[in-house]
Amino acid sequence: MDVATKCPLCAIKPAHKIFDKGGISYYRCLTCNFVFSQAERNPNFTSTIDDYQPSYLQYLDISIEDDRNHAALLKWIKRFHSVEGKQLLDVGAGSGKLVRFLRTNGVDAHGIEPAAPLFAKFLASESWFSQKTIEEFENVSTRGALDIVLACDVIEHVDRPDILLQKASNLLRHGGLLLVSTPDVGSIFARLSGKRWHYYNEYHLSYLTRTSIGQLAKKVGLREVGFARLPRLKSVGYLFQYLMNFVLGTERISTPQWLNKIVIPVNLFDTMYVAFEKTSYESVSGPTRS
Repeated sequence: MDVATKCPLCAIKPAHKIFDKGGISYYRCLTCNFVFSQAERNPNFTSTIDDYQPSYLQYLDISIEDDRNHAALLKWIKRFHSVEGKQLLDVGAGSGKLVRFLRTNGVDAHGIEPAAPLFAKFLASESWFSQKTIEEFENVSTRGALDIVLACDVIEHVDRPDILLQKASNLLRHGGLLLVSTPDVGSIFARLSGKRWHYYNEYHLSYLTRTSIGQLAKKVGLREVGFARLPRLKSVGYLFQYLMNFVLGTERISTPQWLNKIVIPVNLFDTMYVAFEKTSYESVSGPTRS
């Protein structure tokens, strides 16, 4: 195996290449066990709307199962924190579907989305969205003012998950809630799938386990208060398109539209939902190295 550059998290060599897939190299740090990818460009910020795969755009677009998925997520959040009238930030708001749902359910929800194409297409016309990274949002916001921060399907898109957790912790008040959903590289399905695991794709830069995300969270004043592997409702049409794009690697086959009307529950138990409570009163300076 080839020796990679230093691990983005612990900055200690060696981090070894574990495989290549789709022109991207994937590495595992032998010190902290962090799995990460390295590519010539970051498509999360360099892609245009036309560059996104059809299943990616379908994921962002309105779908018949959205409200039921959002309601299930909201129910789980309420196990750990009240939501009515609370100030909530959705980090990586995407097309804004979750924020809009929460606002109609009594939550003072706002969203940030750093990707310019997504912000322009889906969010620019609504005042409760802003085009910012979490670092930029922290710079113009009052630390310790938020009740809830959500990072759903986001942390895997950044190369420094420790910094994202640090910034989220800084924004939360004491007793506030951070909810993270992300692929679990330590899951049975991920380990059995190897390099064929569907979450190994060009948009994902960081891969965590329950243990590793817990260790990072603890360093920035967060403690785990809940863990789940929640199922999601998905249309058969979306699943078909996702299989074509991210498993078989082709965009030449389109989804028959009638399949989008059939919805089924899906759970490969390779996505983890982790709820953290802010336990310290002060903001945390956290990692700053580049």
